[in-house]
Amino acid sequence: MKNPFHIQNKLDEMQTQKLLTISDRGFWGTWTALLIAVIAQAVADVPPEQYMAEGIILMLMCVYGLEEYLRNGIWTSFDVKPNARTNALWSALAGAGLTVFTLVRNSRQDWWQWSYWPGAVVGGVFTFGLTFAVLQAGAWLYYKRREALDQEPEEQEEDKTTKN
Repeated sequence: MKNPFHIQNKLDEMQTQKLLTISDRGFWGTWTALLIAVIAQAVADVPPEQYMAEGIILMLMCVYGLEEYLRNGIWTSFDVKPNARTNALWSALAGAGLTVFTLVRNSRQDWWQWSYWPGAVVGGVFTFGLTFAVLQAGAWLYYKRREALDQEPEEQEEDKTTKN
């Protein structure tokens, strides 16, 4: 992308790396703060209209992060590759989290009553399935993009050798 203001970057590589680290922490800090704010307001039984903007911003950040990570062939900064076992683990965590959230939000003081459990469990199971499907689709897209990115340098090198 061209710089419309013709401003040159005066940072060296170390400063650029630090700047990227700061930006990364800022993104994930903001994401975490928005998630906590939405969950806290939902648990406190605040009308959804009051925290809808935070929820929309959180979802936009999720979509942006997912799109950019996949476009650049990145799954995570940790040494974890997407596979069905890992995706099932994260999906189970999401399902359990939603189940507990629903029990707390809907029942207040008497969450142990059995009448509150079926809806919470159904919501948790649905969340597990949806999260697992999205993670598996993301893993497929990641591997597809990673393969395309790994092939690009070879094609460019072949083009250079045929031109000479």
